[in-house]
Amino acid sequence: MDVRELKYRICMSCGSRCCKRFDYKTWYVQLTLRDIVRIAEGLREPIDEVVRKYVKIINYGTYMILTLKAVDGKCIFLTDKGCSIQNFKPIACRTYPVYIPGTYIDPECPLSRYPELLEEEVKNVEQYIKEFNETRQILENKNPKTPQQIAELARHITKRKLEESL
Repeated sequence: MDVRELKYRICMSCGSRCCKRFDYKTWYVQLTLRDIVRIAEGLREPIDEVVRKYVKIINYGTYMILTLKAVDGKCIFLTDKGCSIQNFKPIACRTYPVYIPGTYIDPECPLSRYPELLEEEVKNVEQYIKEFNETRQILENKNPKTPQQIAELARHITKRKLEESL
């Protein structure tokens, strides 16, 4: 069994607790604009639709965050078989159970008992910080008010990603 399969089995052993405790106060999956693009590409849906159907915008007055929506306290993408977007899940999910800045591991997660298996998650923390800071800066500078404006900012990220690869 390869490491990914082992990690997936350990992860699923708790019944996806981390995906079932959304309350938007102490627990949510914070999204980056690049997450929105990845989800749209993975689902083959327009960015506008992804923002409308799956993204919750929480405005705290002085700042705003983007999170995955939940249904009855569960991640909108959680199914009986696990994560329906496993191959393109948000970077916050890809770093879990390692929290930013990469020094704290959630003890409730069964994977936390196997720190030797968390090398990939620790590496992803650096990318998460980069994407999180990029999103925070864009949201602060542009101050979007509507889902359509969020979608437009995500489309801009797509254009920038394309330009960076040329």
